[in-house]
Amino acid sequence: MNMMNTSLKSIILEAQVSKLGEGYLAMVPNLPLSSMGSTKKNAQDQLAIEFKNWALNCEEKGILGSILAAAGYGVLDEDTEICLTFSE
Repeated sequence: MNMMNTSLKSIILEAQVSKLGEGYLAMVPNLPLSSMGSTKKNAQDQLAIEFKNWALNCEEKGILGSILAAAGYGVLDEDTEICLTFSE
């Protein structure tokens, strides 16, 4: 039987992608997360990789929660998942 944790909270990081010269820039406002790509999808894929590495690095240093809170994303605890989405 598959039991879902209904107490799980989510913090949604909404990334923006814009055309920049010959390529695309993907970024998360208020956080030091950005990437470039030759296509929109490539910029999104690169940002997803950057986000994962950034989040793991911040978590190892014990600063992920304070950075997200300072950026206005709310309180992070062990029952919180962080989701990266892309606006259209």
